[in-house]
Amino acid sequence: MNRCAFVVLCSVTASLAAQQPAAPGFEVASVKVNNSRETDYVFVLGPPGRVLITNAPLRGIVLQAFEIQPQLARYALVGGPERIMTTRFDINAKPPEDALPAQTRARIRTLLTERFNLKTHTETRDIPVYALKIATAGRFGSGFRASTHDCAAFMKSFRPGPALPEPTDANGTSWCRANPFGADGMVLHRAGPIADLISRDLQGFMDRPIVDMTGLSGLFEWEGKFRPTSGGAGVPIDSPVPDVFTALREQLGLKLEPQTAPYEVLVIDQVTMPTPD
Repeated sequence: MNRCAFVVLCSVTASLAAQQPAAPGFEVASVKVNNSRETDYVFVLGPPGRVLITNAPLRGIVLQAFEIQPQLARYALVGGPERIMTTRFDINAKPPEDALPAQTRARIRTLLTERFNLKTHTETRDIPVYALKIATAGRFGSGFRASTHDCAAFMKSFRPGPALPEPTDANGTSWCRANPFGADGMVLHRAGPIADLISRDLQGFMDRPIVDMTGLSGLFEWEGKFRPTSGGAGVPIDSPVPDVFTALREQLGLKLEPQTAPYEVLVIDQVTMPTPD
């Protein structure tokens, strides 16, 4: 009885596995340790899905593969032997002819699994974050309002098919393609959900993950200017533009509060030096 049940279970499992699409991989890939002792590295994702990595530490490759911003690594990426994670590699990988650029990072994850024996899982941990909240209930700043525009939808409409009409403000400036780099600060000028304000305009300048605690849903448009707290992006540290914390409060009516909150992190369970080419 037990043997029969085991056979049936195995048959069902094998059938389900056969129905699952294989993880995308590269047609050919070269992986080599870089012993140059240089500190700079290059990470190029070229069309249509070609990958050229030079002198990158394995930790940096994992961050790219799983789309984790480098400044969040100390919170969002956990585990892995330091000796292996800091080893630098050159990777030259060519995808199949019919590869889609959107699959490139999935292909890098497959390469890490096949060549580095990488195994990971995600779990929720309490870590330091910035909570994005409404500064004063029922009141927004002059640079923040409800909108009917969605820049993500507009940008997707370029491929394939005809593009949607481009959303613009009263001065004819695009909500979706305005230059974010001002001479004295970063320019906020976009439309979409709150998630886009966080991921596209703010997170890249913050040293902690930003968690949306505004309770807002729907589409909004925002405009303003802020100075990154560490300078950067060509912005002078002594710029008269307010820092991001002040700018959000005064211009948008939002605030960033440091606190501890649950956040999904990537945990490395196993990783080894790569198999030779």
